[in-house]
Amino acid sequence: MYSGIEDQKTIEVPRGFELGTMVEVPAHTPGQPTFGVIRWLGYLPQIKDKLIVGLELVRKGVDLQ
Repeated sequence: MYSGIEDQKTIEVPRGFELGTMVEVPAHTPGQPTFGVIRWLGYLPQIKDKLIVGLELVRKGVDLQ
């Protein structure tokens, strides 16, 4: 079982990628952008050498405050 604690490491995050940052996600439908807020950054043991970003998707017209 993977607990993650013993395997934690310092990660280099691209500039501008911080928890709570709103980002635009490439849309499946042209002209309808999708946005999300970064809630998690890290690595997964199943996906080697790729930084994974967890997003909370935001619907158009919904205020986060």
